[in-house]
Amino acid sequence: MPGRVICIGEALIDFIPDRSGVFMKDVENFRRVCGGGPANVSAAIARLGGSASLVAKVGADSFGDYIKECLSSCGVDTQYVFSTTEAHTTLAFVTLRADGERDFSFYRNPGADMLLGIGDIAGIQDKLYTGAAALHFSTVDLIEAPVKYATKKAVEMAKNRGLMISFDPNVRLPLWDDPEKCRETALDFLPYADIVKISDNEVEFIYGSDTEAGIAKIMETAKICFYTMGSDGARMITKDIDVTHPALKVQAVDTTGAGDAFTGAVLCTLSDFGCTPDSLEFMPRESLISCLDFAQKCAAYSVTGKGAIDSYGRREQIRAMFG
Repeated sequence: MPGRVICIGEALIDFIPDRSGVFMKDVENFRRVCGGGPANVSAAIARLGGSASLVAKVGADSFGDYIKECLSSCGVDTQYVFSTTEAHTTLAFVTLRADGERDFSFYRNPGADMLLGIGDIAGIQDKLYTGAAALHFSTVDLIEAPVKYATKKAVEMAKNRGLMISFDPNVRLPLWDDPEKCRETALDFLPYADIVKISDNEVEFIYGSDTEAGIAKIMETAKICFYTMGSDGARMITKDIDVTHPALKVQAVDTTGAGDAFTGAVLCTLSDFGCTPDSLEFMPRESLISCLDFAQKCAAYSVTGKGAIDSYGRREQIRAMFG
C-alpha cells in the first residue's frame, strides 16, 4: 500500500489579484485562496488520490479555519495543523506579471506558521510517522523562529525512521533580512534531502552561475534531483540518469503553486512505487521518466487556472488534458 507523505511548514492565505501586469498598488480586488508551499504540496498529493498529512500552525482566526477546511476538503489529513492565539495566520499578497509570473508581499511579523515548535512535534511523533513514506519541507519556515528548529527535528526523526526526505529550497527573499542567510540555510539543509526539487534561478542563487557544478554538488548527497526550468522544461538527475523533457505547451494563466503541483506529483508517484531512500538510486529508468512526465503534466495543468490548490488536477483531469 502506498505510504503517506508528511508535509511540514507554512500554511497561509494567498491574496491573488483580479488582473495581471499591474503593480501591487494598482490592484483593487484580490481573491483569497489557501496557500503555502507545504500546504500546496499536501493538497496536490491528496487531489491525485495519494495520502498526505500537513504539520503546520495557523492562527485561531477565520483565515486559519478556512485553511483547515480547504485542505480537508481536498483529502489532506489536517489533525496536525495546530491553532494559536499568539499570532495571526500569515498573509501573502501576490502580484501577477503579464507573463503569469509572481511577486510576493508577506504579512508575517510574526505569522502563526513561525510558531510551530519542537514541543508540537515531540507530542505527535509516534502517530505522525506511522505508515509514512516521506517528509517534505522547504526554506520558507527555516528563518530564525521556533518553526526552524521544529522542522529540523522533524526531518531528523523522519530520517532516523527511514523515510524519504524531500526538500524544495523555494527561495522567497522578502522573508529574509539577509539574502546570504537564506543561501547559507539552504546549503545547511540540502544534505538532509534524498529528493531535491529546485528551479534554475534557485540553483543560480545558491551555487552561482555554474549550473552543472551546482547540480553536481546537490548530487553529492541527494539520490534524485528534479531541476525545473520554466518554459524550457524539466530535468531529472540520478547517479545513472540525466534526462530533460521539454515543457508542455499550455496557455499560462497563473503560475502560482505550479512548482508545488510538480513536487506533489513526484512524491505521490514515488510513494505509489513504494520507494525508500535506498531504492531511489535503483529505480528503473522507465519508472523515473514516467514520474518526470507526470509531474510536468500536473504542473502544466495547474498554470491553466488561477491560484494554487484550486488549479490542481485530479488524475482523470490530467489524463483528459494530456492523455
